[in-house]
Amino acid sequence: MKYKKGFSAVLLTLIISTLLSVSAFAASDSFSDVPETSPFYESVTYLARHGITYGTGNNRYASDTPITVRQWATMLCRVLDKEDALADPADYGGDACIKQGYADGWLNLTAIAAPDSRLCRYAIYESGFAAFDIAFYSSQLYPDKEALSPQDNVLLAAKSFGLCKDTCAGTDIITRGEAADLLYALLTREFTVALPPILESLPLNNKEGVHLNSYLLELQKIPEPIRQAFADCFVYWLTYRDNSKKMAALCSAAPKTYAYLLALESQNWQPAA
Repeated sequence: MKYKKGFSAVLLTLIISTLLSVSAFAASDSFSDVPETSPFYESVTYLARHGITYGTGNNRYASDTPITVRQWATMLCRVLDKEDALADPADYGGDACIKQGYADGWLNLTAIAAPDSRLCRYAIYESGFAAFDIAFYSSQLYPDKEALSPQDNVLLAAKSFGLCKDTCAGTDIITRGEAADLLYALLTREFTVALPPILESLPLNNKEGVHLNSYLLELQKIPEPIRQAFADCFVYWLTYRDNSKKMAALCSAAPKTYAYLLALESQNWQPAA
């Protein structure tokens, strides 16, 4: 009988400890102001569970409060495992994370100058796409599309990805809840970008994974027949580079093109500065 009482006491202690652990875990990834009925519940809970956000204190997340550059930079550093910036002893409220974002190219100079400013759709989408290396192309690279500003191209991409409604404006101020939704989407979804038709006609071998948008915009300025003729010569060069007779034929037929390709090759295909 004494054995059974002792066993019951131990079992009860284990059950209580387990329940307390579960309660502590549940409290760590939920906030009192983000109930299950909140449209941001799934994204905020996900970020909290993965240590990306700890809320604003007092077990609150403040979903409807505009997010600041400082807060956004800190969350992105946690996502990207920027441990040095997060552990910087000289940091003050995310300053090191902002500098990290600027150095890595997912924050611009305005973020350095105004770290406590609020983020609009233009800025947060541009930052998020850069941080997650999501490359998209300018609208004028597609048939029957007009040229847009860089900001409007970012917004167009966000709409095509389903990140915001077609009626949203780039100048809308983003809330902490909306920022959580964006991060959650970037972390859990795949984003496929339709390639512009010009890439189908140009033999580009992008081994380094460089974003080609600015290059393609410049190439598009060249009349298509000339561009295609050069592409054909380039393919010819790559195909028959080790065939002396074919190279001699190219040199004879198009000496200037031959000299240009030869110079580019000697410079590792980098144009002269």
